[in-house]
Amino acid sequence: MKKTIKFALCATMLLAVTHLHAQNYNEILINVIKNEFKKDLKGFQFLNTPTDNYGLVTTYKKNTDPKNFECDMYNCIGIKAPGSADAAWLTMNGFAAGGDNGRKITLSQDVNDQVGFNLILPKIMKIVGLNGNFNKNTVKHLELTLGPVYIRQLRKSVMQDYLNKLDHSSRQYQLFNSGQMVLIVGDCVIQSMDVDITLADTTETSIDAKFGWQGSSVAAKILDSAAIGLKVAKKSAGHYQFTLQHPVIFARLAKKQANAGELGLTQDQDFNDWATVDPDAIIDPDKLGKK
Repeated sequence: MKKTIKFALCATMLLAVTHLHAQNYNEILINVIKNEFKKDLKGFQFLNTPTDNYGLVTTYKKNTDPKNFECDMYNCIGIKAPGSADAAWLTMNGFAAGGDNGRKITLSQDVNDQVGFNLILPKIMKIVGLNGNFNKNTVKHLELTLGPVYIRQLRKSVMQDYLNKLDHSSRQYQLFNSGQMVLIVGDCVIQSMDVDITLADTTETSIDAKFGWQGSSVAAKILDSAAIGLKVAKKSAGHYQFTLQHPVIFARLAKKQANAGELGLTQDQDFNDWATVDPDAIIDPDKLGKK
């Protein structure tokens, strides 16, 4: 199984934060997204640290206790995971259904103030390679936007076809045939995050100096690594936008098959005949089992 890349605040920012700050932040984020999607996330589990793994198609036996973990996402369907920037990552090679347009969520001023100055900006600046004091005295405007945010659903007929073609002696087929298979049939994906700031003092900014930008010129720079993609754009003098470009899974829906050897009626794409497993649980990816 590939190494899971974890993020606090939709990839905030692959750098260590204190346990207390991470807990406080994730509680705020969970409440924001729950309020935005309401009943669409009924019964979903939430990942206490959003991750690029353990979403759609992830498989368990009986329940989602880590000791019952079987396989994760692409590993479950025998496909090498594409890069997160690849469109196939979101569609999972046809296994995932979702709307064409995700929803963007602009966070409230309270959330901006609570986490923007104390957590997000310092982490972004560290990634960029800058040390600076960005607070309410130096920043006139700060706006955080999550998304697009997608709720994906497992295509039942595609999954059924895959399982039917498995070697009947395989562990995965035997689990499916036993009636004890638990699948992640839906998940909530945050594709990116924008941080928009306007600095109070635009005469000499460390950001301009870092990238060799001058005056009111419009420019952009993309910082890429195996872990994160960060786009830094200068909109005008003193006005910058940072875009974190690595999708992460924030919540997921686990259900247990209703009958052995089948996924149920093809026309019931919502898996309504399946029982929801461990609804509203808070999941720690660090504690998930590995095969």
